[in-house]
Amino acid sequence: MSKLKLSTLFLSLLLCSLLAQLIPYTITTAFAEDSSVSSFKLQDQTGEKDTAFFDSCRMVQPLGTTPPTPGTDVCAILVDGINDVGYTTLQEAFLAAVDGDVIYLLEDVTEAVSLSIGDKNLTFNTNGHILDIDSQALSVTNNNSVLITGGGTLVAVNIVVSYGALLQIDADVVITGDGTALWAIENAKVIVNGNITSSFIAVIARSGGSIIVNGNIAADGDGIAGGGAGTKVVINGNVNATRNGINGNPRGTMTVNGDITAGRIGVSAGPLINIEVNGDISAGVCGVFATDEADAIINGSITSEMSGVAVALGGKVTVNGKITAPSYIALLVGPSDDWGIIYLDGFSTLSDDTGYPLEALADPYLDYLAYWNNPSNWIFKTPAQHDAASAKSGYLQYSGGDPLSFVWVQGYLPNTGDSSTLVLLFALTFVVLGIGTLLLIRTKQRV
Repeated sequence: MSKLKLSTLFLSLLLCSLLAQLIPYTITTAFAEDSSVSSFKLQDQTGEKDTAFFDSCRMVQPLGTTPPTPGTDVCAILVDGINDVGYTTLQEAFLAAVDGDVIYLLEDVTEAVSLSIGDKNLTFNTNGHILDIDSQALSVTNNNSVLITGGGTLVAVNIVVSYGALLQIDADVVITGDGTALWAIENAKVIVNGNITSSFIAVIARSGGSIIVNGNIAADGDGIAGGGAGTKVVINGNVNATRNGINGNPRGTMTVNGDITAGRIGVSAGPLINIEVNGDISAGVCGVFATDEADAIINGSITSEMSGVAVALGGKVTVNGKITAPSYIALLVGPSDDWGIIYLDGFSTLSDDTGYPLEALADPYLDYLAYWNNPSNWIFKTPAQHDAASAKSGYLQYSGGDPLSFVWVQGYLPNTGDSSTLVLLFALTFVVLGIGTLLLIRTKQRV
């Protein structure tokens, strides 16, 4: 081979070697200049993500320190215990993390960072610390999975899990927003292995969403809300709420395997929903209210300062304990066909049977209040005024309102109030309920 050919071959090999070194250097430099999420989506000429090359470049990003520096770094991305990468902010770690990474807290973190996760599966190990994203939201969507483990506490203004995503929280949860909650919507699933405290509603499940809480709930509003076909909520603990313990409608199932303490209604069951409480209910206004073919089963006793159980429009309630309340049971006499049922659709709109929203009608809410708050539209029952026969063996049956509404009670306590007192108390009950419903509508419209 001639010297010219050997020189040409040597130069070609040298050029290939230089290019091989230049390409990864160029991509790594791009990371340094642009730390946005989009910069981490490497694409080849076909537009597909080159995940293998992406993973090989991750450790050379000039964003963190190896190993993590205690007192300087607040968290780290775990690799192998030796090459873990430390970060001075949660934001930097979150942007640097790729699918399957574990972000490990080194100390309590309070940082205004919105954790919107829609293109990767992540684990946050709190290591027993507080993860406070400082009035920002956590969202998980698009079938991604996020695990928050390690105990400690997660603090967020709002948590939304949607479109088939999974969020598991092995920590206590604090919701700080006004008009916010922990949401599971559009077939998403949430599991909380801890307690939930909320400044508004604790949990809301809608449109096939599923929520399981292995702990207690405390809410400065409703404890549980939502509904929808395929929706499921299970609380393996107690519910303490300043408004309603459960505010469920329409459809779906909700179960509380503990006691409910509510400032207003213990269980408010709307259209076609199934609710079961395996504990006692204590309420300030009404123990259980079931309407529009809702079915509520209470495997404990009910104590209320005003009304024990109220049913309307095909609502059914079964109580496997005792009811203690000045107004024992009330059944609504169904409205005439030409009156037009006004109802809350369970989310944001009060409407009549035409489907038009509240604002489009001529003072419909006043008609709503006038009808439901008029004692003459209700039949009141004392414990002794049960039906002669019962469709449910072993229970006393109470009926006489619309033909599809029933209350079944396994036992009862003597009721000491006279009839005039009962009527007055029940009228006051639904004045409170009506005002509360209007406030809830306005609040949910903000959400």
